[in-house]
Amino acid sequence: MKIQYFGHAAVGLTGRAGLAVLLDPYEPGAFGGKIGYGPIPGTWDIAIVSHEHLDHNHIAPSHGDPFVIKGPASHMGVDVKSFTVKHGDAGGTVDFESRISSFVLDDIRVVHPGDMGKAPSPELAANLVGTDLVFLPVGGHFTMGPGEAMEFVSRVNPKVVVPVHYETPQVNLPIRPLGDFLAETGSLPIRKFSSGEVELTAGELPARTEIWVLPALAV
Repeated sequence: MKIQYFGHAAVGLTGRAGLAVLLDPYEPGAFGGKIGYGPIPGTWDIAIVSHEHLDHNHIAPSHGDPFVIKGPASHMGVDVKSFTVKHGDAGGTVDFESRISSFVLDDIRVVHPGDMGKAPSPELAANLVGTDLVFLPVGGHFTMGPGEAMEFVSRVNPKVVVPVHYETPQVNLPIRPLGDFLAETGSLPIRKFSSGEVELTAGELPARTEIWVLPALAV
């Protein structure tokens, strides 16, 4: 499976048979220019959207005509389980819900928590145990912060954690930088990649949780 991290919470996955899945695509220039990443390239078969905010739900004409999933659904052999959670409260200014999406592609169980605001309850974590790859929001304010993100990791025990939704020069939002999360990871291995495009196969998953830091592609 090819992983492409475009920036913010937007990720593209392409299976070995060519099926292309886009997760939480942002609108370039959203919120008066606060989302400064460029357009997301490619055409997509499926787009999975966690909630209706401009930095998570933008399907551009250039993306083709993807089947858009907002909740539990099945399309082209991809069965998406969905769990509704509270959006981060942004200091008390947001009363909103987001969705966690979980599905299998190329025998890899993928989870995208959207703008999940708190660490999972034991009941929710039990539904996510067995996750191989999670795109984990870590910046706080609108999502889990670094400490809560690490609670997610300890309760769910995923094989690969790709941090997303943190402060960068392209994101002018009141969220925390990646370094704050990395400082919380303790003895977990951290792999920093030179490209935001990497390959992952089910037979090569790490034996214990690793943090994979991918630079954004759409800069």
